[in-house]
Amino acid sequence: MNTHRLMTIIVCTLLLTGSGCLTTTQDNQPEVKKPTRVIMPKEVNEVQLLETEEKQKNIVPITIKVKNWEFVPSSITVKEGDVIDLTLEGTTHWYSFEIPSLNIDQTVKPGQTEKIQFEVKRSGSYSFVCTKHCSNLQQQMSGVLFVRN
Repeated sequence: MNTHRLMTIIVCTLLLTGSGCLTTTQDNQPEVKKPTRVIMPKEVNEVQLLETEEKQKNIVPITIKVKNWEFVPSSITVKEGDVIDLTLEGTTHWYSFEIPSLNIDQTVKPGQTEKIQFEVKRSGSYSFVCTKHCSNLQQQMSGVLFVRN
């Protein structure tokens, strides 16, 4: 017996019993009273639960070249909630890439590539700097990550 027919029988039985249409006589024989009007559904609709899909995250690939005491580019703009897929390319010296307010600190060796992936959930400006100072020029290495809403 298919589920639609079974559900219809169960619903009808409950309706008839609850409405007093199905009673028993004194000798415990079922007595069926004729209802004045019964509306039977043609088809019992199944309830379908839909899973809510997690909103797709926007992955933003960014490459920063770390060379000659500068970050190239030194200004980056993304949207709030974007996942930043950052590639750091080291060229001439050991450098570091640090965003103190996001607890990101990555060392980049000459000729090496380092990858960092992170999400910034709040809009604002986040400074990034080189903190491994081997020259006075490295103290000037900085940039800004702008996060817009």
